Amino acid sequence: MPFDGSGNYVVPAGTQGVPGTVIDSTKYNTLLSDLQTALTLCVTRNGQSAATANLPMGGFKLTGLAAGLAAGDSLRWEQLFAQGAETAIASAATLDIGAVNSSFLRVTGSTGPITSLGTNYNGPRFLRFIDTPTLTHNASTLILPTGANIIAAAGDTCIAIPKATSTNPDGWVVAAYQRATGGPLLTYVTPAQLQGQTYTAFTTAGTATAFTLTPTPAITAYAENQEFDAEFHTASSGTPTLNISAVAAKSLKYRDSTGTLVSVGALIPSGWRSKVVYDGTDLIVREMPPAEPAIAAYATPVRQTVLSGPVDSNGLPNFGGSTGSTTVIMTGTLVATAANGAASTGAVDLAGSIVNASWTGLSTNGTMYLYLTVNTDGTCTTGSTTLAPNYQWGGTYSTTSGQSTFNVQDMTMKVGNGSSADQAYRVFVGQVTVAGSVVTAITWFSTQARYRSPWQATLPNNTTPFSVNHNMGVAGCYAELIAECTSADASYAVGDEVTIGFHGAGGGENQTDVWRTRLSCGAINGSGTGWKIPDKSSGVLTTLTNNKWKYRFNVNRGW
Repeated sequence: MPFDGSGNYVVPAGTQGVPGTVIDSTKYNTLLSDLQTALTLCVTRNGQSAATANLPMGGFKLTGLAAGLAAGDSLRWEQLFAQGAETAIASAATLDIGAVNSSFLRVTGSTGPITSLGTNYNGPRFLRFIDTPTLTHNASTLILPTGANIIAAAGDTCIAIPKATSTNPDGWVVAAYQRATGGPLLTYVTPAQLQGQTYTAFTTAGTATAFTLTPTPAITAYAENQEFDAEFHTASSGTPTLNISAVAAKSLKYRDSTGTLVSVGALIPSGWRSKVVYDGTDLIVREMPPAEPAIAAYATPVRQTVLSGPVDSNGLPNFGGSTGSTTVIMTGTLVATAANGAASTGAVDLAGSIVNASWTGLSTNGTMYLYLTVNTDGTCTTGSTTLAPNYQWGGTYSTTSGQSTFNVQDMTMKVGNGSSADQAYRVFVGQVTVAGSVVTAITWFSTQARYRSPWQATLPNNTTPFSVNHNMGVAGCYAELIAECTSADASYAVGDEVTIGFHGAGGGENQTDVWRTRLSCGAINGSGTGWKIPDKSSGVLTTLTNNKWKYRFNVNRGW
């Protein structure tokens, strides 16, 4: 045998030479064969062949080793303690750290979120983050400290270890995570921060219809039940929204007395503070300012009309607005009341207001009618239609699509939808004339459904027509002609008032009465002998002296 099992070469027996004795060819050939076998088992210095078994070193060293560079290479002493520079690896949803032949990795970029560290389990890895990717916790395959997602920061480091099971590794455990700032992975709120609402109380910016909020730290997405304490820097208007951390604009709403979510509209004053919570769809204002009840708890002077608005010196509405375009914008505040029948507690009305109301899209030639819809939150919404509203004492409501019908005895407005009619808190406030697809004239309806014209000096002459515009907007109004004595006449004293009307058709008596339309009223005396009324003392019909009297019209809607 070439070696004795301990690494010693033993010459085959009978092969040593004896002086004077002829070499035995068989023994010689045996020696050569044994030498061939022995040399074949040796490790050649130039690496001609690989070892066929483990090589025990007997307590000695392998010296002069080259530094290992790839898998399967031998490791030098110094490499064990100095494993070289970090190897860069780009952030990705699957960050395969085990596939990189380095224990020290530098993670670049923020692509992700990182949901896996790969399935090549080649020992622990030390990671250093250059950017801000998100690591996503998974209880089975990517276990993170605190059991929650981690948003990395530049300079953060961690150690990831293959997660062992009874068979094979099937994931990774981040055994340690260190913030570059030295701070804890979890941020703890101090009592002072909690009391001062450091992370939740902020003041809005933006506009009255598009608020913004910039909390620190910023949110990256909305989550149900997120809550902030917001101070509104200005009063709200329209249908306002709030955009937190520029994520998305969400409608600002609150729950009304019925529990219905409605827009806050113009109900939030400047400086108002409230909790604002995200419900999964909208941002809900928890605390709203106290307001007058929307359903009237008191009697209004008149129902289904504009209760107040700017008027001129003659008492006619003076809401403003310009012609020449398809938009009409009034100036000032309108307060309207809309009726919806009655209940056991009395009249059921909604009252609402609007400032500088605007009607748009007024481009259909002819007459267009302007209205307000009174909302349950006390706001009003503008609208228009080409269909004149129908006021009737009773009967069937029109089902024509868009047709407004008000039943006086029901005190209810309904709007047709093509097959039926739906109740609506709708109040008509004016009408416009449209020609050439632009507004050419504006008529605002009288406030409180009443009008009293200014005094006109001197009664009109016989057969002279005279009239005024009352702008009631409703046919069938009640109108009367009133005369006041300005100089004693027919036993009447200065300041006495009389109602002038029809007093017979013969003998020269007054032959007049007041005529009415939706927008005006007037009269004419058909008598050939002047205005006659009974003498205040004798009762005898007496012709009045025109210049000793002045007159005016009183008009009201009659309901």
